[in-house]
Amino acid sequence: MSDKDLENVGTDTLVTWLANAMKTGAGALGHSKAERNHFAAGKYRKELQRRKVAIPTDEELYKEGVFNGQGTW
Repeated sequence: MSDKDLENVGTDTLVTWLANAMKTGAGALGHSKAERNHFAAGKYRKELQRRKVAIPTDEELYKEGVFNGQGTW
């Protein structure tokens, strides 16, 4: 998904995707899966920052995230 495509995704959805990508990246056994999800999380975080949205703490994101949930790669 391109940065331009992310502009059309709702803020709440982006926060959910960020949490899911972070949790999946942290728990992935394969390096490729971890890297893809860390990359996705960075894109989601960048878009949320562009929108000037208060991003939950990493601890909150890991707690709320779902392994292999929406927004993960």
